Amino acid sequence: MRFTVTCFVSSVNSAMLSKEAATTKEITVANPQATVQNLRATVAIQFRINVMAFEFHLDRHDDAGAPADGETPESSPNAVTSPLPPQQPQQPVVDFSDEKRLLAECGLRDGDHLSVVPKNHSSSAVTAAALDSPATKRARVEATAAGLPSTESAVTRVMDEEEEESELDEEDEEEDEEEEGGDGEGRSDLFDALREVVPDVTVLRQEFLANPQGVMERIERLHPSLFQVITQNQRTFVALMNNEGLAKAAQGMLHGGLAGSDGDEEDEEGSLEWSMGEEGEEMDEDEEMAEAEEQLNALIHDYIASGGGGGGDGAAGDFDAADLAELEASGMRVEELDSEGNGADGEDNNNNNGGGGSSSGTGAHAKAPRRQSDKAFILSRTPSEEEEKKIQALTELGFSYDQCKLAFYLCHRSVDRASNMLFEAPPEL
Repeated sequence: MRFTVTCFVSSVNSAMLSKEAATTKEITVANPQATVQNLRATVAIQFRINVMAFEFHLDRHDDAGAPADGETPESSPNAVTSPLPPQQPQQPVVDFSDEKRLLAECGLRDGDHLSVVPKNHSSSAVTAAALDSPATKRARVEATAAGLPSTESAVTRVMDEEEEESELDEEDEEEDEEEEGGDGEGRSDLFDALREVVPDVTVLRQEFLANPQGVMERIERLHPSLFQVITQNQRTFVALMNNEGLAKAAQGMLHGGLAGSDGDEEDEEGSLEWSMGEEGEEMDEDEEMAEAEEQLNALIHDYIASGGGGGGDGAAGDFDAADLAELEASGMRVEELDSEGNGADGEDNNNNNGGGGSSSGTGAHAKAPRRQSDKAFILSRTPSEEEEKKIQALTELGFSYDQCKLAFYLCHRSVDRASNMLFEAPPEL
């Protein structure tokens, strides 16, 4: 499906932009099974805005050439006196409330024109009118559109709405601060996902800079778990794709070798300009990318400290440092098994077939008890109160408690990744 999207959200602080500063792009969603959540992620990446800081509004259907409610200025007496068509009737036509619904099911059509505005704002048309007009004019527009008995009552209502919006903005700022506190774990999830899926980060960077939308659509289609992690850590991901030095450092860290020198990163600092960026934003982009680079450096240290990174003997990156210490204390050996069921010593077992008929058989029989013992160890853990709440939340997806507990700890205590594992490859008990 093809959409024309106008973004009124600032990429710097998620504030409302004026009509002159707004950006319009044409976005194509190739996946027929795409949901509103997928569209949100694509829009966030294209406009480089916070994925949770905006909401959609339907401007009009392309084939209608008129407001989404189907009314024309001749048939609507309100439209004669109002400088803008009423927007409230749009809600029954296109429902964005359930973001897990398919785009076609929520009422969207190919060629629709959408607006992206900050959360907790009124519809895009009324908001645009408020930017260009005093509060009394805005009150007259709302009074006409809603059929209010007087302008005075509309003014009172607008003032109340502005107070509510101010309170909601403060709550959003508090939520953003809380989310920033969890950025370290989110960035670690991003590197874990890249290590599992992407064999060469530098090649991904080249493809992304050449065709960002095409690459993201391919990732969404083939690796939905990675796509979700990218949308949750989009600033770090864009910084990584934007900086050749950081991409090489990440490649070395994830798949062997050194993480690169600080001097290489400093040499790249002056060329942090995304290929899809708008003109006139160089100073803002440099500041944003410098901040993202600092986040990425923090991620590298956090990731290495947590036991992640390429190489080694296969001690699973699914466990954090505390888990690994606990495993060592118990004397248990933990390995990741590949698609054929081989652990870190699988290659040695396969290469010793000439030494006797029992070699491969012994290795195959040894792996199953080890996998079962690892699962038994996880199931024997006593979750904390916070972890127990998250595991119980996963059981609401329809899986058993033990399956949810296994997925939760195997996915590094990430509820999102655990839910993906349960649906894509649920753990066997």
